[in-house]
Amino acid sequence: MYASGVQGVREVPAEARERQERDKGMKEISENELEGQEMPGDGWFIIEAAGQHPARIDGQQFTQNLTPEVLAGVAAAGVPAEGLPIDRDHLSLDARNSTEALGWVRELAMCGGNLAARIEWTPLGLPLIQGRVYKHFSTVYPPDAEQVASGVYTPTHLIGLALTNQPNNKEGQPPISNRGLAENQDNKTMDYPAELLAALGLAEGASDEEVMGAVDALNKRVADAEAASAAAAADAEADKLVNQEEKETGAVLNEEERKEVKEQIVTNREHGLKYMKLLCNSKRPQVVQQAPTEQPRRYADRSEVKPVVNRMTDGEQSIANRAKEICAEARKAGKPIDYYTGLKRARSEAESANKNNN
Repeated sequence: MYASGVQGVREVPAEARERQERDKGMKEISENELEGQEMPGDGWFIIEAAGQHPARIDGQQFTQNLTPEVLAGVAAAGVPAEGLPIDRDHLSLDARNSTEALGWVRELAMCGGNLAARIEWTPLGLPLIQGRVYKHFSTVYPPDAEQVASGVYTPTHLIGLALTNQPNNKEGQPPISNRGLAENQDNKTMDYPAELLAALGLAEGASDEEVMGAVDALNKRVADAEAASAAAAADAEADKLVNQEEKETGAVLNEEERKEVKEQIVTNREHGLKYMKLLCNSKRPQVVQQAPTEQPRRYADRSEVKPVVNRMTDGEQSIANRAKEICAEARKAGKPIDYYTGLKRARSEAESANKNNN
């Protein structure tokens, strides 16, 4: 096809234009920039080899269409600004499992027709690749049931990466680490770097089981520390909210009441805040409204003062006392109410009693 009105100038096909736009955001690196396999660290790694690779999901067989052109599109799509976390054997795909990152994918690029990633390893992940505990990568692309059902799946971008020893795509993907082993004929122990063993608190010559046990213990310590930090932060926030409510209402909660309110706020913030306000309102200092009194008058000789007359009747005083009792009973039952609600109930009881007497 030719451009309208211009003889001999070929119009760029739409597909080619899309490829050109895509390639503008794609980075390409050389094989010399890849991280070495003797003692790998932070750097570039091949994470997906190009090709047509068989795959299976829930028993359904299909083909992953991972041609260089498709992978170039994935590289151009990049990763989020915060990076993509790397887990082990895709365990983090299940919310019930731990989600700590073994490393972070910071950037994608093409390398010799394959997909490469620039990775920053965490203290949890570095020992696993340097010690050859894991040797391969396994990519995660967004699911597309319709494409899978058709038999051919062509991904557009990367959403996750895992360390594994059983990758779906083995052909063409180089191992992460290919360091030679110094094995003992008796226990077949790997020759782990002294720096790595020291960081894990192990002595030289530690066995594979000891190294993996130390890594698992480190993972647990990190998870426990994160949980403790989150709990402390939640408790501090709850304490601050209780202090603020006490200041605003003038209520003073005892130690047991404060503990209960804070636990409810941490467990269910919305319900906990409602409970806190009700409790503090019920313990708000009662402002007793003084009944109007006659002002004392001084007589001509200024020697006699007329006594003050309290205009609250015995019946009204009885209702006010009963209202306080109702509030106390409600607090004891764990369902505190404010004074005015108690006053309303006390008046209702008095009216019912009068009707029955009449």
